[in-house]
Amino acid sequence: MGYVEIALAGVIWALTGPLIRFLKADGFTSWDVVLGRAFFSVTFLGLWLIWKGIRNKRMRDADLALPPVPDRYLPQALPTFFILGFIGVVVSQSSYFYALTQVSVAVAVTLNYTAPFFVLILSYLLYKEPITKSKGIALLGALLGVALVSGLLGQGSEGIQGSLAGILAGLVSGFSYGLQTVVYKSVGRKYGPIELNFWMMLTGALQLILFLSLTTGSFPTVFARMASASPKSWLLMTLIGLGPGTAAFVLFTDGINKVEAGRGSIVAMSEPVAACLLGYLALGEKLTWSQLLGVFLVIGSIVGISVTKAPGTGDSKTSTPERNRQVDQNA
Repeated sequence: MGYVEIALAGVIWALTGPLIRFLKADGFTSWDVVLGRAFFSVTFLGLWLIWKGIRNKRMRDADLALPPVPDRYLPQALPTFFILGFIGVVVSQSSYFYALTQVSVAVAVTLNYTAPFFVLILSYLLYKEPITKSKGIALLGALLGVALVSGLLGQGSEGIQGSLAGILAGLVSGFSYGLQTVVYKSVGRKYGPIELNFWMMLTGALQLILFLSLTTGSFPTVFARMASASPKSWLLMTLIGLGPGTAAFVLFTDGINKVEAGRGSIVAMSEPVAACLLGYLALGEKLTWSQLLGVFLVIGSIVGISVTKAPGTGDSKTSTPERNRQVDQNA
């Protein structure tokens, strides 16, 4: 089930591109969309947490023997949330957008999806997840597929072009994406997907507002633009906040805690494939033979890594950490 959640998160994240395209046509910048997505995500997740708190209080008042609400948001937890928000929102987004200004979109996308390489290394160092041959083959196949899908390789490719700074920024975006995955794995079980993403988006948005204010010399314009936006723009921003900004992150957080982080990060590479197919089916974009080959490579790698057994388990779809967690819960 974890692999399904992660793959579905990738598909939902693929909606970001078309939604951003429509919002840019209405005058919004990429930073406006990032902050708007975070704002709506915090709103949706916050309302859910409020409703959940009210429901639990009513059930306790009815003497249904529910345990007391754990005090998980002590001051010592705030640094964790701020670090995750800084990694997942500020570093990841700023480095990726900078890379897009210095190198081609194909190069930036491919470098961003070097994230599983970093996840494999960090997961080995932190969680002792083994680096197996099946993971290596799946990762290389998926990364080659992404390079073909993005247009970095294959028909009409112009190769790697751009500045060294842009390439380094792309690698930083991949590293921060991978580091975010590893942190999710570390703290996701303690706080749960809803709470974790609420605090990540909230702290990340606040830090991004500060970052943009300092680097541009002015307060972000998204709130002023939203005040005079059309109903269509409000609908689009709501959709990007509810789908890619909320549902996808919650699914990914929940899924990554059910499988090995390295395997899960490879499955998340379903996003560029879904984006490519969405562009072809819904937006009338061309699909070359090399992109189609890339689609099959990524899908084949995802299926392969999902059905092979994780070392130390008797189940092809449940990793060692998850099995141990299930044993602890049943004890």
